[in-house]
Amino acid sequence: MPESAKAYLYAYTQGTISRTSPIDVKFASAVISPEDVGTKVPAALVQIKPKAGGEWQWLDRQTMRFTPDPLLDFATTYTVQVSLKSLFDNVPAEAGLFEFAVQTREPYISVSVEGLTTPNLAQRGQQLLQGQVFTSDFIDGETVAELVNVEQGSRKLDVTWSHDDDGMVHYFTAKGVERSSKPSSVYLNWDGAAIGSQQRNRKEVAIPAIGDFKVTEVVPQSGSEAMVDILFSDPLDENQDFNGLVSISGSSDAFRFQADGHRLRVYLATPLSGEQQVSVFTGVRNHFGDKMPRTSVWSVSFTAAEPQLRLVGHGNILPLASDLILPFEAIGLHTVEVEIFKIFHNNILQFLQENRLDGTQDLNRVGKVVLRKEVPLRNINPRASQQDWNRYALDLASFFQLDPRAFYQVRIGFRRSHSLFTCGEETSFDFVKDYYGSEDASLLNNWYGIEGYYREYRWDQRDDPCFPAYYNSDRFVYRTIMSSNLGLLVKGEGDNNYRAVVTNLQTTQPVAGAKVVFL
Repeated sequence: MPESAKAYLYAYTQGTISRTSPIDVKFASAVISPEDVGTKVPAALVQIKPKAGGEWQWLDRQTMRFTPDPLLDFATTYTVQVSLKSLFDNVPAEAGLFEFAVQTREPYISVSVEGLTTPNLAQRGQQLLQGQVFTSDFIDGETVAELVNVEQGSRKLDVTWSHDDDGMVHYFTAKGVERSSKPSSVYLNWDGAAIGSQQRNRKEVAIPAIGDFKVTEVVPQSGSEAMVDILFSDPLDENQDFNGLVSISGSSDAFRFQADGHRLRVYLATPLSGEQQVSVFTGVRNHFGDKMPRTSVWSVSFTAAEPQLRLVGHGNILPLASDLILPFEAIGLHTVEVEIFKIFHNNILQFLQENRLDGTQDLNRVGKVVLRKEVPLRNINPRASQQDWNRYALDLASFFQLDPRAFYQVRIGFRRSHSLFTCGEETSFDFVKDYYGSEDASLLNNWYGIEGYYREYRWDQRDDPCFPAYYNSDRFVYRTIMSSNLGLLVKGEGDNNYRAVVTNLQTTQPVAGAKVVFL
């Protein structure tokens, strides 16, 4: 933003945004009368290029908002021009027309197959194939159905869909998978042309013959607990004792088991890494009482713990004390990056109008980043093993001087250089400078990764710790905190009457003479 324009602008939308996101421009002072709030913004004041469907509207006396309808296009840079000289008097020539840009996400899809199920155990020959389609941004259900088709032989199978609220995870069930006396295959095809993506692929899913009871796949699972999924061609007898029927090299065989349909989940006592041999022995029974006739041996690669973070607890109030402790847990990391965003006390009500306490909507309007610092985890907990989940206590008082009237959003992230994950041969990446067009880099403003966009970027790399895309804000944690020694409990008693109890959070004792004001 030109220095001469800062006197007129308070905040505006920046960086990489969703196709569904509005574009806001907030001015430093009121520019319209109260009766104009909610009306359409004249075209002479603001333009968006390339042209997009939707409407500019006055959100309040200081804010104009563009709401796209239909959605914005994928992978498009939209330039917004605002005529400051039409809104303010005596604007310098170089600030008369303010221009900024936002970028929408690239279109990417990935497909995950969960496996086969037998919905009606009385009909062994009729199965379902289930899975998920992940998209990089919102896609409506009708368009998702154009991306994927499932076929068996010459038949296209009927596919039903459900979708999560943000339109980025889409669950499919292919009905009518036939299992006969001979083995066959189902083919899952996807083509991203409908969303402008060049991704095309085909996955074969083997359908064993009826009576061929065997292991079809062994899949290590990442997460907070070490485990491996063993998939079978038939639904299992879930009441059998699996002890002694599964062995994994490098493990003590002290397993816990959970059988669900065709899947046997094996929980390991300790995590494994490297190439291991998984053996499933004869004696495993299916739902129909048949025993698996042959031992099945699989070579499986267990990866080291992927770098991850998680917060502990749910509280947002830290008592005023010499120590302000925020606990968190980490695995696969030797260092984290801490960012402190201060929400100024005179902007707290504005923040709460658009956010819950841990919200992230339009934060640049209400505060700014006041600290960003790398913190070696051994400095916090020297005895912790970074290859296991361990708890750490972040003393916020050692980072900054607390303003007791303000809110603070504490953000914790990590980079490739902070990870303990081993990737083998080092790979170089061609990063594109200033791809975001954002002047205010933040741990929460890095959809392509904390290092930025690189020319080799693919969306599926977001799940691989060996690529910069993995280290993005979806994997970081944050919490908005306030500091106070007072706890407040309010109970409604009807007829617009309320009973309020104020306690001291450090002593748990009631506070005498406290005054409670309802806004």
